[in-house]
Amino acid sequence: MMNGRFSSNTTTTTNTRSVENRRHSSKRAFIFIGVVVACLFCIVEEQSLSSHLRRTLSNENSLTSTTTNSDDDRLVIHTFFEDLSSTSSSQGNPLLDAWKEEWSRIGFETKILTMEDARQHPLYETMKDVIDRDVDSYNKMCFYRWLAMASQAEGGWMSDYDTFPTNFPLDEGINLPNDGKFTSYEFHVPSLMSASKDEWDRVSELLIDGISRTNNTIISDMYVFQTLREEENHDIVFLPPPYNMKRGFVYYSPGTVNCREMRLGRAVHLSHWKTREAFANGKFPVEVEDVVKVPGDKHRALGAKKFLEDWRQQCGGSTWSKAS
Repeated sequence: MMNGRFSSNTTTTTNTRSVENRRHSSKRAFIFIGVVVACLFCIVEEQSLSSHLRRTLSNENSLTSTTTNSDDDRLVIHTFFEDLSSTSSSQGNPLLDAWKEEWSRIGFETKILTMEDARQHPLYETMKDVIDRDVDSYNKMCFYRWLAMASQAEGGWMSDYDTFPTNFPLDEGINLPNDGKFTSYEFHVPSLMSASKDEWDRVSELLIDGISRTNNTIISDMYVFQTLREEENHDIVFLPPPYNMKRGFVYYSPGTVNCREMRLGRAVHLSHWKTREAFANGKFPVEVEDVVKVPGDKHRALGAKKFLEDWRQQCGGSTWSKAS
């Protein structure tokens, strides 16, 4: 009886150990398979990441090789200045100096165009014949700036000298937006524009042709450019200002910058109109003598510098430079 019970117990114990061994073997197999799968996953992820990095580098190289602004990848911004008075020059205009300082601050080479550049363009005599009749001296210069820019071998960026960079994407300084198609960043207000050389030629000619179709008591390049925009058939990109250009001194209240608004836009346009508006509303950022009714370029330059300093101090400056 004892031998029989021992034999039965031994058999049971053997079977139990066998089952446990199989369980342990199964667990080891599952662990092994898990490790293999994890390793394979890591390898696939590494290959995918490497492939992504290669594509990224390839794209960056491709972008660099298709630049339209300059052969040596310089950041260049142009403006036009022609002295119409005896009191200022391109070497001594304070607003022009402020423009150069602010664009240079973010890495741009500034280039000032003049009538000498405009006269180099083949359409100069054609434009001169059209605008000499009914256009005042100031607005003649506004028309001629288009030819001055169109005479540049590489095309590129042009702004008014009362337009200052804020959240400007520096990669677009070299790789022109919209494949170099003519682009205006404040609708038809020509405060900031970009285009290839061919596009500057094309739109300058459209501007000359559009003068006769523009019905306005004042003949200016802005109103003619508005005519082209309203006709909607000239393949020009007109971008809305709130998202691409801020207008005026963007203060909540005197001395307090609207940082939320200033997060938008490549630049800020401190035009004559917006300067007068800020002056009338008590939001012009610098003190002006009582005898001054409308701030001139000296006061506009001081106001621009003070506003941009306030923006950098209160809002931290460019959101683009932070993101990059």
